[in-house]
Amino acid sequence: MRAHVAGYQMTAHAVGDRGVTLVVNALEKAIKAHPRADHRHRIEHCAMLTPDLIKRIKELGIVPVAQPIFLYEFGDGYIRNYGEDRGGNLMPSKDLMDAGIRVVGSSDCPVTFSNPLLNMHVAVNRETQTGQLIGARNRIELMDAIRMFTYNSAWVSFDEKKRGSLEVGKLADVIVLSEPLLDVAKDKIKDVVVDMTFIDGEKLYTRK
Repeated sequence: MRAHVAGYQMTAHAVGDRGVTLVVNALEKAIKAHPRADHRHRIEHCAMLTPDLIKRIKELGIVPVAQPIFLYEFGDGYIRNYGEDRGGNLMPSKDLMDAGIRVVGSSDCPVTFSNPLLNMHVAVNRETQTGQLIGARNRIELMDAIRMFTYNSAWVSFDEKKRGSLEVGKLADVIVLSEPLLDVAKDKIKDVVVDMTFIDGEKLYTRK
């Protein structure tokens, strides 16, 4: 409550419907007691959501920050422990997007792999390392995955006027890929590699 009233952007990590409910309850109490436009309060992971939680997240303007790559590295264990149906509610990007919620992507490195292309691959394909599907209904389109990890990531940090998209006046943070990403088969997205990286217009990396 004190942080919200002071104008801070709040964030908390929550995995599991009970954990997310606790965070949503706390944010709801603060937001309703002291309404504030465009607060962009966020929940990292925001996993294992019920339809009711998705509805409340939308109404309160809370931003879910997802790491689809968890499904790749840990997905076989999720299926074994939770079952495919319940496991499918982990990182439910499509359900959130269909509700009109802006979803942000991140890696949570070093907990798991840092590769954003692998992260986008998993958001699109929802496959574990062994190829099991987990929550197939929550597969999203590649352009939605790209936006999660570019513009939306800048937006959630209030940086959308400086970075996150290729526009005049923004920082020239650019990568050059080994092949056109939109032309790659969906099941091959993870095989694309970065040839060059530019930060604010300066080339800092070239693949050997």
